[in-house]
Amino acid sequence: MEFQVGGVLKTPWGEGAWGVMRDGVGALWCEFAGAIHVLTFEAVLDQPFGMFVSQRCGDGDIVVGREIVV
Repeated sequence: MEFQVGGVLKTPWGEGAWGVMRDGVGALWCEFAGAIHVLTFEAVLDQPFGMFVSQRCGDGDIVVGREIVV
């Protein structure tokens, strides 16, 4: 996933959109693959956003991912 300026999101499933959640929880909302997801990030060692948890709003499905630097 690549978070670009202007709220553009690039994913393996196609383009989407992203933005900051307004309720102050420190999370992002993302729309991709026809669904809205809420992403929260965690630090891993020296990477401040090294891991994320994505919860799909429609059914609550959870996916955990990590940052890969290429």
